[in-house]
Amino acid sequence: MKANPKLSIILRNDKVRKDDTCPIYYSVRYRNKSKKFSTEYSAKKTEWNDKKGLPKDIRVANILERKKNEFEKWVIEMNISNKPFSFELIQDFFSGNSLEDFLEYYDNEIKRNIKSLKPNTIKGYRSNLNVLREFMDRITFGDIDIKFIEEFEHYLRNEREITAGGRYGHHKNLKATLCRALREKRIKENPYVEHKFEIPKPLAREIFLDERDIAVIKKLKIPTKNHGLIRTKEIFLFCCYTGLRYGDVISLEWKHLHRIGNHEFIVKEQNKTARKVSIPLPKEALEILNDRKGINPTRVFDDVSNQKLNFNLKKICAVAKIKKYTTFHIARHSFASVAVAKNKNLYVLSKIMGHSSIKQTEKYAKLNQSSLIDFLD
Repeated sequence: MKANPKLSIILRNDKVRKDDTCPIYYSVRYRNKSKKFSTEYSAKKTEWNDKKGLPKDIRVANILERKKNEFEKWVIEMNISNKPFSFELIQDFFSGNSLEDFLEYYDNEIKRNIKSLKPNTIKGYRSNLNVLREFMDRITFGDIDIKFIEEFEHYLRNEREITAGGRYGHHKNLKATLCRALREKRIKENPYVEHKFEIPKPLAREIFLDERDIAVIKKLKIPTKNHGLIRTKEIFLFCCYTGLRYGDVISLEWKHLHRIGNHEFIVKEQNKTARKVSIPLPKEALEILNDRKGINPTRVFDDVSNQKLNFNLKKICAVAKIKKYTTFHIARHSFASVAVAKNKNLYVLSKIMGHSSIKQTEKYAKLNQSSLIDFLD
C-alpha cells in the first residue's frame, strides 16, 4: 500500500516566546520522517485546545483547518496523478508555491460573498473567472506570478481584443481576489503589488450631449404606441437633468424626494458608492416627475434593463439625427458638462455627483474661479 504524508497541527511548547506565546506549526510525517512548517500564527498555552489540536481562536482555527483540508485534497490529487511525494514538493505546498486550485478558490469566494456584494460586482467577478478559465484550464496559486499577469494581459489585449476599459476591470477583480488570498496567507505576495504591475486604465470618454442635443431629444415626438422609446426618452432626460447613474434612477423611489426650503431635492444613497447625495431638481426634472405621479406608488420609473435602454436610445438618437456615440451613461456626463458650460461651481457639482474627490469632477473642465452659483437658477 502506498504511503501518504500525514499532517497534524501542533503548538510548539518548546519554543515559548517572551510574550508567553508559542508558534503553531504544521507537522508532516512521511516514510518515518517528519518535518515542521511554520503557520506564522502563535498562541499561548491557555489559548490552545488540546482536545481538538487547534487554537481556541475560531478565525485562526478555521484558517489552519482549511489549509489542512487543502493538503489532504492535494495528497489525493497527487495519488490520482500517480505522482511521487517528496519533502521538496511538500515544502512547495507550504512555501506559497501552493498547488491549490486557484480557480476553485475564486469560484468559492464569489459564492461566499454573493449576498454581501452588489449584483454588478458579482457579475464582474464571474466574468473575470470565466475569462481566466478560457486563458488556462487549471491555475494553481503557484502559477500566479508577474509573468502570469503579463501573459494574461497579452491574452486580454491581443487574443480577446478587449479594450483598455475591459482589461482594467479584469485586472482590478483579479488583483482584489489575490489581495484576499494574501490576507488569508494562501500566498506570500501579490504580484500586482510586489512588482508594481501597471493596470491599463481606460481612456476617459469625452462624449456628451450639449444643451442643443438634449433640447432636440426633448422636443422629439414619439408615437404613443412606441411605449419603450417613450419610457427610454423620459428616463434618459431625467438623468441628463439630475446626473443620476442607471442604477440610481431605476431604484429611485418617491420616498427619496424631499422638499428643502423652497426647492425639491433627491436625497439618496448612490448604489455604486453608498455615498449620500442631495440633488436639486430643476423644473425640467420636476415636469417629468409630475407626469409619473400615480403610476407606481413606490418606484418613480419602470424597471428597464440597461441594455434595453441603450438599444432604445440609439434609435432615439438616430431619429433625432444625433450622430454622437451614445450610451445611457452619457446622460451623467452630459449633466456635468452642461453644468460646467454654465459656469456652475465645480465643488458643488462634485458634491451633487457624489464624487469622492473634486479631481473626478475636474475632467469636465478646467477649474474656474467663479463664485458659488445656485444650481437651480
